[in-house]
Amino acid sequence: MQINIKKPLLTDTVRRFLFWNAGVFLFILLSFNIFMIFITDYMLNRNLDNSIRHEMKNVLKTLEIRNDSLILLTTKELEEDDFREVKESSFFLQIVDSNGKYIIKSENFDGIRVIPFDHSTIQNNYTFYDLNNGKDELRTGYYRFVSANEKVIAHMQLSVYRTEASLTIRDIIIFNLLSLPVLFIIVIIASIFLVRKSMSPIKEIIHTAEKISAQNLNERINYKAESSDEIGRLRDTLNNLFERLELQVNQISQFTDHASHQLMNPLTIIKTELDYALRKDRSIDDYRNSLEQLKEQTEKMIKIISHLLIASKQQEEQKLTKSLFNLSKLITKEITETYKNNNISLDIEPEIYLRGNSETFSIVLDNLLDNAVKYSNSISQIKVTLKKFNGNIDLRVSDSGIGIPQGEKDKVFEKFFRTEKADELGIKGFGLGLSVAKSIITQMSGNIYVEDNYPRGSIFTIRLPEVRVE
Repeated sequence: MQINIKKPLLTDTVRRFLFWNAGVFLFILLSFNIFMIFITDYMLNRNLDNSIRHEMKNVLKTLEIRNDSLILLTTKELEEDDFREVKESSFFLQIVDSNGKYIIKSENFDGIRVIPFDHSTIQNNYTFYDLNNGKDELRTGYYRFVSANEKVIAHMQLSVYRTEASLTIRDIIIFNLLSLPVLFIIVIIASIFLVRKSMSPIKEIIHTAEKISAQNLNERINYKAESSDEIGRLRDTLNNLFERLELQVNQISQFTDHASHQLMNPLTIIKTELDYALRKDRSIDDYRNSLEQLKEQTEKMIKIISHLLIASKQQEEQKLTKSLFNLSKLITKEITETYKNNNISLDIEPEIYLRGNSETFSIVLDNLLDNAVKYSNSISQIKVTLKKFNGNIDLRVSDSGIGIPQGEKDKVFEKFFRTEKADELGIKGFGLGLSVAKSIITQMSGNIYVEDNYPRGSIFTIRLPEVRVE
């Protein structure tokens, strides 16, 4: 049953994107505006400073130092309107001696408030500061008059109105304060549009993925994007996941068919024997034969179920017993007792030991021998060899059966895999034996692989680290 979940207007992902996008934009905008205000203020002050410096040089041309005294040569410069009238472009001139006594003042000083003049703080010529006389904002420059004997005899202060510069800075700040909310709203709207546009491929992928179920696992996401792109990588990752799921589902489906068939055979025989025994009184021999049949079929079922249990834990780390056992004797015993009626030749080097669980290794050996018998005809010989080789133990099971196609050699160790030939020939099995064998051998720090046997058949080789027994 499909559950319809109400989709919010803004999901958590969209809200996070908006938060970060708006936050970063606001930070950048504020930083940029603060930077621009400082730069504008600096440029305006520099223009005022250049104007003050230029006028100071003109004033200096009208003055001369004689015998530690400052002499005014001409009043022509001071008679200009900028020194007489009070207007936006006016210059306000004050010159005081070393004792703080005023020597020269421009006429327009009478029209403004007193401009403070602390000449003791002046260290260098053409030094500039912002001043406020309680009413007006001013930009002020200073100059020291030094005699030939390095004596400071007077100080000059030249000020101009800073009103236009202050108004310009104020207008910039007001404009930013008024425009910031509008820009912020525009950014949020644009961010919503962009995030939805950016999320549309993901929504399309989600929509396609939601339609894929166990009944249509063959469907794939076909969104066009480069594989190096994030969306392309997401598409490829999900498609690879669907491929693995499809493979697993198909394998499980095949396994279910094979396993039910394998379990059905012994269960059918058990039911037949029970019906036979219960239909009427039987002789002791008949009951004994029925019980032997029941035991044999029960052992087959136990074997099948044990394989299933091992296969179900194949992805987990199994804690195998690390006891020492005689592999040479185990192989000889298994073949002579279980496969005594089959054409199997042995080439077993004696006294070869392994560290592990002998019962678990018997499952590996039984799987290899059972496959060799099933996939070979009754007259074909199966050869089992066990040798030490370069610090390793090599166990080889060779048969002259139907063989394994080259393209399926790597797949035979996958869970639930069965070759096409086996299915075509009706050979019973459910694709777990070799997968279980590989799992056990891997946990014993070994390897198992298959190669062709000439002129026909297969050779399965198990290579394990040699165990030296002192």
